[in-house]
Amino acid sequence: MISTEEISLLSFLLTFQGHRTAFADMCAREAAEKGVLLTAELDGKPAGYLCASYDIQSLLITYAYTLPEYRRQGVLTELCAALCKSASSIAVRLSIKSDHEYYAAFEVVCRKLGFRQTDSVMTYSCENKGDARERWESFMEQHGNGLCGTLERRGYRAFPFSECPREVLEQVYYSCMTDYGNTLDPRPFFDVKAKNMLWDMSFAALRENKLAAYVLTVGAGASAVIFEHISASKTQIGSGAILLPFCRSMDSFFEIGKGTASYAMYDSNRQAGAFRKKVLSVFATRSSSVYNFCRKTKTDREEQNGKIYT
Repeated sequence: MISTEEISLLSFLLTFQGHRTAFADMCAREAAEKGVLLTAELDGKPAGYLCASYDIQSLLITYAYTLPEYRRQGVLTELCAALCKSASSIAVRLSIKSDHEYYAAFEVVCRKLGFRQTDSVMTYSCENKGDARERWESFMEQHGNGLCGTLERRGYRAFPFSECPREVLEQVYYSCMTDYGNTLDPRPFFDVKAKNMLWDMSFAALRENKLAAYVLTVGAGASAVIFEHISASKTQIGSGAILLPFCRSMDSFFEIGKGTASYAMYDSNRQAGAFRKKVLSVFATRSSSVYNFCRKTKTDREEQNGKIYT
């Protein structure tokens, strides 16, 4: 019999020694502080755990794990079902990498519990060494430096967030929804993840003191960084302004001399197709697709489908 319950961070750390990664610990700490940290037991023995954090009107599953000896016995299903039951008044979201060894199993669980795919994302990772660094340097010499120079002659300037005037930071935080769509709006980032932001590796591009584009970078432990938002104002789409802060952020990353950078682009973002093909994919060490799923609230599902998925 499988049972689930919420646990404290300390209990999690003690119970699952040998079954945690640095990323799992980070997700667990965030879940314990601002979310839900669940554990599952099978016949009284620890069998798995799930981390979820609140992320602006939804609950995001950030990590889930089943001990090897208890896999294929419904542990993951019970953990997800328990979370959905406790969060019936709020949407539950998660993302699954297509190359994950348990992608197929996770997808079955999601659909069984009423999750629906909302969109897909192409993710990239770049190791700070050897071939990737050489490809980046070659790109900057052949294209990047010239394109950034052209943008600067047109009046664009890039500043690290650590040096941005207060009014610029206010522009980022309070930028109205007419300039930034739901997926580009930076306010959710500042509300939830700004405490992990790397201010010297996050850049804003300005033109006439107005925000044109920005890259928000967060630390993910063990020299890993994530370019959490790579976005341009709607009025600047097609201008190439995004290239300036992105190049500055990548330069800062390679100056460290170690670690891994990760970044992503929505497949539905057709306007960024050229940027993805000619810039993002050029020096990536690895790429994969990520599928986003969402389980809407009970009321939303009733209105949309005329029935409840359980």
